[in-house]
Amino acid sequence: MPGARVCLQFISSAVGGRATPAVLSEAYRPHFRVEDGEYLGVQFVAGGDAPAPIGVPGVPIDAQVTFPYAPQVNYEPLRLGVQFQVLEGRRIVGVGVITELTA
Repeated sequence: MPGARVCLQFISSAVGGRATPAVLSEAYRPHFRVEDGEYLGVQFVAGGDAPAPIGVPGVPIDAQVTFPYAPQVNYEPLRLGVQFQVLEGRRIVGVGVITELTA
């Protein structure tokens, strides 16, 4: 399934981010948005036997996502090097950058 490796950072709840850290496992399915574009649903991928990484506000973290709705949804805006917002509903909870595209 197509996807990407990303470096992201969650924002503090004091400025509208999550009240609790995000567990970046298959159960976490936010949206990514480039600029003011379309909401693109993604699914985080856990690291095998290792525990899922925790997205703590203010701490950069590397993670991997899949594009679960491809090819029906066009994920072309998520190109290498592009910056994006992480959204839960309409709320921006983080920001990131695409560091690698995966097949």
